[in-house]
Amino acid sequence: MVTVNGVIESNPAYQVQPNDDIFYDNQRISIQSNTRIILLNKPNRYITTMKDPLKRKTVMDLVHTDERLFPIGRLDKDTTGLLLLTNDGQLA
Repeated sequence: MVTVNGVIESNPAYQVQPNDDIFYDNQRISIQSNTRIILLNKPNRYITTMKDPLKRKTVMDLVHTDERLFPIGRLDKDTTGLLLLTNDGQLA
């Protein structure tokens, strides 16, 4: 459950404001100004990991950056859809 300023927020398009007080499952969420979040439309046959010892295609093959990124959540290899990546390991 997500609450913003003490109210349950169910609108996925809600635009967070700098002064908003955000909680997810009763844990405060704070975003630092240098936090980067990438929205990736994950295609089929890519695995949700940063590196694969078996040399399979990973989501990092789709993102061209040297920045260390972490997936927020996970999608199976044969699942397509929205995957979030961030440089904030605590957020992930």
